[in-house]
Amino acid sequence: MMIYLYPLYGFKGLFGFFILAFPPYALMALAIISGFLITYSSLNLIHKNNSRLPIKEFLFKRFIRLYPALLFSVCLMIISFLIISHFCITCIYHYTPPGAKFSLLQSLSIVPKNYLASLAFLQGIFIGPDAPTMNLPLWTLSYEFWYYILFMFITLIFVNKRYIIGSGLLTLLLAYMLVFHQFHFLFLSIVWLSGVILALSYASNRLFSNEYKPIFFLLLTALIMICIASLVTFGHYILIPISNHSFFVQTCFALILTLLLSMFLHLNIPLKKRFFKRLAGCANFSYTLYMMHYPLLLLSFHFTWGYIQHWPTLAIVFVMLIYSLIIIYFCKKCAIVLENKTLYRNVLSRIFNQKVIISNINAESSEEPLTEKPS
Repeated sequence: MMIYLYPLYGFKGLFGFFILAFPPYALMALAIISGFLITYSSLNLIHKNNSRLPIKEFLFKRFIRLYPALLFSVCLMIISFLIISHFCITCIYHYTPPGAKFSLLQSLSIVPKNYLASLAFLQGIFIGPDAPTMNLPLWTLSYEFWYYILFMFITLIFVNKRYIIGSGLLTLLLAYMLVFHQFHFLFLSIVWLSGVILALSYASNRLFSNEYKPIFFLLLTALIMICIASLVTFGHYILIPISNHSFFVQTCFALILTLLLSMFLHLNIPLKKRFFKRLAGCANFSYTLYMMHYPLLLLSFHFTWGYIQHWPTLAIVFVMLIYSLIIIYFCKKCAIVLENKTLYRNVLSRIFNQKVIISNINAESSEEPLTEKPS
């Protein structure tokens, strides 16, 4: 919607209110769901491995989850950029569509540093604040990755009992975020922790384990303390340089949403099974859609804008919805390969086994005694 309507309205009117008000809360809802899913899936993994988190398996699952769709998205961004720049060379310097009142992007560019930072999950945290212009939502992927790492550090302390290593790594990560003023990451971490608490409370009745109660109360106490701090500061900054009103409202929204989801998870109603079935179906291609939708919409906008710029707003929205449905269908088909974890696991295991076999053959051949050739 921002791609198609922002050139006409900017941040003014009802559209501007929607763009400014809705995304922060949608992002927090995504953070809660992320905290819930990573915690719940990891708890099942811990339960199957004698109450310990297998770090190598945990990282391997994250790798085959994130990288295939990300690599395909980078290729798609480069191809989209080459197509758009071929038909509109001025877009590289100043991307203002003809007839637009507002500039959608400052420019379109391919900056290798940005793409490498995105592939290393450093974008917006360790290197630069900006995502590649061909895929602006990509900055959230770095946050998602480092939430995985944050969860791994926490489980090292409380589950694997590696107190020194886990505490040291967790301290280094949080110290970096504080020293280099990564307050937005810390703020979203608070929201993400509410999803972690939700998963712990939901799993406690299913895994019948008391090991996670200390974590639950620790995180819950941290949330309560931050809410109290936001109430008593009256606009003064303690940790996070966000206005007191915005911080308090968004934190309350996260807590209320977490409580509503908790009530829904514990209710035994037929609607819940149907909801989770639909949710599981969407989850099979949601990550691929997230990685690919922006460059595809940008590409469709570039070739469509010249024809629809004078149409009524509802007609433009209708065209946007048609393109969105096509993109969803395309991403759903791509996800069959890009999110097929079994496929990548089998491929990597075959490669690894072949390397092991070759190394064993080389070792055996080097150990064979040398024999003299007969004269």
